[in-house]
Amino acid sequence: MTFKINRKPDEKLIQRYKVKSVNTPTKLLNTNFTSDVNTTGTSLYSYLPDNRIKVSSSQINSFPYYSICKLTMTFPDSPGYVTLGTGYELWNKLCATAGHCLLNSNGKYFNSIKAEFGYNNGTCIYTATDDDLAGYVLHGEFDGKNWSPEIDYAFLHWNKDIANNVGHFGISWSYSSGNTCLSAGYPSDKENGEYLYKSTSTINSIDDCVIDSNNYCMPGQSGSPLYLPGGYAIGITSGNANDRSMFSVQLDNGITTWLNQNGYFD
Repeated sequence: MTFKINRKPDEKLIQRYKVKSVNTPTKLLNTNFTSDVNTTGTSLYSYLPDNRIKVSSSQINSFPYYSICKLTMTFPDSPGYVTLGTGYELWNKLCATAGHCLLNSNGKYFNSIKAEFGYNNGTCIYTATDDDLAGYVLHGEFDGKNWSPEIDYAFLHWNKDIANNVGHFGISWSYSSGNTCLSAGYPSDKENGEYLYKSTSTINSIDDCVIDSNNYCMPGQSGSPLYLPGGYAIGITSGNANDRSMFSVQLDNGITTWLNQNGYFD
């Protein structure tokens, strides 16, 4: 089923097979990132050390970095403004990202989108745009106004196989709290998202389909892969906590089974 990108997404919206309670942790920041500073301008929280490291121009051409894309979107309610996000190729025609990268907090779907794989300060190894989309899909409960990390994920479905150009991540379900995990994305607070930044940390907890890790996270990193050494994806980054730790929705068996049964792993 194919739709014009500026009309509506694929009607086959994701519903999890495992029904879990939706309990948004109280420590989550508002999306405007203003609630963590008091009236004197001093921080209310003890932030994690910023463990992000810039991916060099030589590294960007190696796996898994060339399978990660800088996303830029425009929305109908903010003409002239470009929104920054991150995505990553999960399969031949499938790019994972955060739901709020496609559907904003006003409930508006994007007008245009550009995915630049292996982006590094104005250059990239491959670009995909609206014209390359067959469709896209989000969690069925997510409407942009009800943000919570366990439903904040989406997938772009390309109209052609781009794996020969950008490769793709593997998927793993073998991990637990305490395991090493990695992330890489395009943060807006680091040189306006012109470079890919990576981090290595550990999984703190897994609860209600959300992985909490000590990877430092800021705007622009939404949609980044959370993955194990070797390039095996385990989650999609949604946002951060007050200490800047990262929340990622699990790529669990419910999501991958649904994608497979509905023809997205083609």
